[in-house]
Amino acid sequence: MKKVYKLDLELLSDMHINGGVSADSVRLTVKQDGVPFIPATLLKGLVRSNFEMLLDTYGHDTDRISAYFFGREGFCRSHSIFDNLTSEQEAVMGLRTGIAVNRYTHKVTDGALVNSETISRYDRNGDPLIFGGEVTVYYSRETLGYEKCFLEACRLITAVGIGKSRGLGFADVKIYSVS
Repeated sequence: MKKVYKLDLELLSDMHINGGVSADSVRLTVKQDGVPFIPATLLKGLVRSNFEMLLDTYGHDTDRISAYFFGREGFCRSHSIFDNLTSEQEAVMGLRTGIAVNRYTHKVTDGALVNSETISRYDRNGDPLIFGGEVTVYYSRETLGYEKCFLEACRLITAVGIGKSRGLGFADVKIYSVS
């Protein structure tokens, strides 16, 4: 049974999803044709992590059920298809400056000023920025019982991208059935 869901992600803080480094050493956010988006693979990984956590909590066969929904190595394809999340609103880009810290010594790296491009939580008109897309799931009779768990795994997404410790990427997710 095929079900299509509409997923809306509203930014609660500025966001940065790493898309490489520019020639002048600025960490860029991921964009397509100059427009920022949230990659489907990032979203799918977050949902998978939440889904497996919920399955573990309730004592289900996590590996088998998760493999059905999200796929795994070998000949086990995914039965859930995520779209890249895009926004119809015009995003406002900003720049966040920080310092690099050596992960082993936990000391500031000398002369390592870091600039990261961010997406503002508000669009050009001052409205909250919302990214949207579709999620399609192909359920079997056995896995239809896990629909609520799958939807809750989507709602449990609280942050996307990198920089959660810096106050970046916090979000609110709403998902509802289209068909």
